Amino acid sequence: MSLKLIHHNVGSAGVLFLAIAGIWALAIYFRRREIDGNLWGILAIGELLFVAQAIMGVIMYAGGGRPDRLIHYLYGILMMILIPATFAFTGGKSSRNEALIYGLMALFMAVMGATRAMTTG
Repeated sequence: MSLKLIHHNVGSAGVLFLAIAGIWALAIYFRRREIDGNLWGILAIGELLFVAQAIMGVIMYAGGGRPDRLIHYLYGILMMILIPATFAFTGGKSSRNEALIYGLMALFMAVMGATRAMTTG
């Protein structure tokens, strides 16, 4: 299996994790609960997937591989920083209101990731 295919598949897995995280977070919000370890775990796995994808991207870049469009880099950087940025923005709180923020952020990222895969990869 080529590194390019693995890079693509890890990105797809990350998008699926974000969709799950978004739905899970919105369910927490609408059920009037606080964020639990399950959501934190899903977000952590999603973040690790995007870091792994970035490492593969750097390896491919060093080997001469380039995406068709430069905006691919912007999307990739955003995918890596949005979860930690949201954590910093919310101060790491786990109340119902933060669940809404994480839910919207994760669904936004899932749509953004799916769009990136279709248009810039």
